[in-house]
Amino acid sequence: MAVAGSLAITAFGVPTSVAVAVSTAASSQDRGRAADPQDAALAFDSAAYTTITVTVDGQPMNVRWYKEICYVANPVAAAAQQPGGPGGGSTTIPNTACGYQSMNVFVPESAFGNQRTPIYFAVNNSGWMASYIRASVTNGTSYNSSTSNVGAALKAGYVFADVANRSRGLTGADGSFTGKAPAAVADAKAAVRYLRLNDATMPGSAERIVVNGTSGGGALASILGASGNSGEYNLYLAPSVPPASTRRAEAPCATTSSPPTHTVRSPTSAMPTRPTSGCTTSSPPATSPARTPRPWMPPRSRASFPRTSGASVFATPTAPGSPPRTCSTP
Repeated sequence: MAVAGSLAITAFGVPTSVAVAVSTAASSQDRGRAADPQDAALAFDSAAYTTITVTVDGQPMNVRWYKEICYVANPVAAAAQQPGGPGGGSTTIPNTACGYQSMNVFVPESAFGNQRTPIYFAVNNSGWMASYIRASVTNGTSYNSSTSNVGAALKAGYVFADVANRSRGLTGADGSFTGKAPAAVADAKAAVRYLRLNDATMPGSAERIVVNGTSGGGALASILGASGNSGEYNLYLAPSVPPASTRRAEAPCATTSSPPTHTVRSPTSAMPTRPTSGCTTSSPPATSPARTPRPWMPPRSRASFPRTSGASVFATPTAPGSPPRTCSTP
């Protein structure tokens, strides 16, 4: 069954029933501070666009296309040949470096200088399959706002973001399966963090994001909103291994980590990363506390539970020699 999901992500201004706070790449008090080198590597280039023309409800519209923005600092390289889907076969992808961790951003002319217009954040991982970068807005195409999400978003003046993400079925350049959970959620969060990090320079407002997807995309939209500022995904979004004192309690051991394959850094603080190899420890493994034995109880006789047809019967204690009392339910 296909699941459609649409979610407004914001820090204020909408009802709480449809609003959740998303973990931010930059807090309001940190905006304006000089970006560190890792943040600078993820800076939005406002001049790197191509102008295309589309028609919405019969009216021409100029749209700025910011093509294939890589929203992570260290993307996971993908194999050039990817599975072709349920029908079998394979497909060749041209962008093996960041084709599954990038987004196309389309800005209608009405939003060119508007820092308050919402952002339509489209996730396309139907069936929870990996979603290669795609362009929902194409030059010369006509859209009907009453039948097309793309047309409706453009007509309303929304910035439209087509977001790719890793997920099941993705083969890495090294032959490993790099889209295993929670890759899809981590990528979606990384894309939101990119928008938040560059909110001051990008058209639209990263405080007014609407996430939409169908089937697996609907589930991803729900998870993205429901998880909010949860730290559960920080391990997958951070640039480096933290000191041992800050690691999670369930992994009190020395680890050997290779360079992170998925890096999104918060400019306010570094976050822990997930170890990429096994770990060893000199201390004995934690054990569960001993369970307190239950007091001995005399065995109950089957005779205490008489059965009758058409009812469930439960025996209750009775005096010796008297027939058991029962209560039955339909």
